[in-house]
Amino acid sequence: MFNAIIIVAAACVVAYFLRRNFRRAWYVLRTGDEHPDWEKLGGDYFIAPWERRKAEDRRQ
Repeated sequence: MFNAIIIVAAACVVAYFLRRNFRRAWYVLRTGDEHPDWEKLGGDYFIAPWERRKAEDRRQ
């Protein structure tokens, strides 16, 4: 049971660090655009709405 908890926790940490890359990969899979213009899309395109709200709350 302890090992399962450790494995799940490690998977969550890895997913946390890879979430931006996953969003980029999901965009490519969803749209079929193999060479999207990342400069045009901007970095904010890949930030979840709840992450934006969290960052705005910290600034205030």
